[in-house]
Amino acid sequence: MSRRPKRLTRERSPAPGQMIAVGGHCLHLNRTGTGSPTVVIEAGLGDSSGAWSTTVQPGVAKTTRVCTYDRAGMGYSEPGPLPRTAECFVGELRILLHNGNVPGPYVLVGHSAGGAPVLVFAHEYPAEVAGVVLIESMIPVHAEGSDPASVTNSEAPAATGLEAAATWMLELPA
Repeated sequence: MSRRPKRLTRERSPAPGQMIAVGGHCLHLNRTGTGSPTVVIEAGLGDSSGAWSTTVQPGVAKTTRVCTYDRAGMGYSEPGPLPRTAECFVGELRILLHNGNVPGPYVLVGHSAGGAPVLVFAHEYPAEVAGVVLIESMIPVHAEGSDPASVTNSEAPAATGLEAAATWMLELPA
């Protein structure tokens, strides 16, 4: 029997951060530490900010500002409009950072499927991004029809690959 993670609620456990208005719904933002650049952690598809806020976030907060947040419908955040796409996540994240008074530049950390919105953000707003870290993430590295299993680390795209990856993700069907 498969277990689905329960959506956190304020009744079960108080949110460690703030609820910030992003359009017609609110997202949970947990901001700790001080300094620059600001590290922004984008959790994997089925994760919430809690996956990073107990060990990684406090460790990073010793040297700079770090934020975790919950995408719409995850963790403490309210559901958002459909469809949920990388482009939608990026728009909401940018508004969240602005409305939450979180200054850049940003080092964006994307875990697993969280790498997609990180790459799109870096592509759309390069002047706001100091760096990108991908943890067990996927990025498109070859043209359609190629075998991704044949790619080695030395063949992975450099900074110019970010544009190709972001463009590919923006074109994904909703």
